[in-house]
Amino acid sequence: MSCMRTKSRFFLLCMIFVVFYSGFSYAEDKGMYPIEVEQDYYGEFAMSKCPSLVFISEAPQAYFKVFGEWPETFQAIIDEGLIRDNLTIDGEHVISPDDGILDGYYDRLYIYRGPQTPPQIATMGSVKLSENAQEHADSTGFISTLPDGSTAMSLPNLKPLHVYAEQSKRKLESDPDLNANASEARYGGNLAAHKLMAIAYMCMVGSGEYHAVYGTFPANEDWEQFVDTGFCPVTSDMLNPATGMPFNTDGSPFSLDFMHLPNGSFTVSVHGDNGDYVKAW
Repeated sequence: MSCMRTKSRFFLLCMIFVVFYSGFSYAEDKGMYPIEVEQDYYGEFAMSKCPSLVFISEAPQAYFKVFGEWPETFQAIIDEGLIRDNLTIDGEHVISPDDGILDGYYDRLYIYRGPQTPPQIATMGSVKLSENAQEHADSTGFISTLPDGSTAMSLPNLKPLHVYAEQSKRKLESDPDLNANASEARYGGNLAAHKLMAIAYMCMVGSGEYHAVYGTFPANEDWEQFVDTGFCPVTSDMLNPATGMPFNTDGSPFSLDFMHLPNGSFTVSVHGDNGDYVKAW
């Protein structure tokens, strides 16, 4: 009996692994990018990166940095032009964060909890929490209206100091020298510039994921490829909020600038309209 129970347990684990791994068999060109293949007792499995999973949590934070409050729906972020609307994990199913239903492992739900309370992102399955997260009750919530086994994780608790307009205001108040703070004085009240700063920040986050897959950060001349891979928060047909034209990296006013710094670090900046840079922190 013990032997049969062991064999049954092993068979179940194998079946679970087959289902899990099959989701990655075509991952490279359908939303999930394997970065390395490892092997354990049950066989090979792929360690992967997924741009959409990054942006599902980053896009609401980008919205907060622009508007100073959390969006009521994920669609509100799309409507403001901050994020593309074709986020997918498996390349087949587009994630629908506002429909109230978890359709499978590839889906996520956006749970609004108020303008100043961090929203949650719900997913099917359990999430193993760190000791620090377990000590803070707000780090996770189990939503009774979702299927059994669903978990909703809270996004970081952003404060006014994360909001771009507030940052500019505080910097100018602390140092009124306009020559030193020209960009803050020039762009500190420009909503379109703030949107572009938020997109640039998400481009930088996506570039980090891109680096994990390709071993290098994207350059300005790689813009179209970067967009096509999905590691970019915007698509080629989306419009730059500051220009009303497609995004580019050609050095023109309000274009993005992928900067490989001498010390080996990487950042994405925004050209201003006066030969300067729109600052982001």
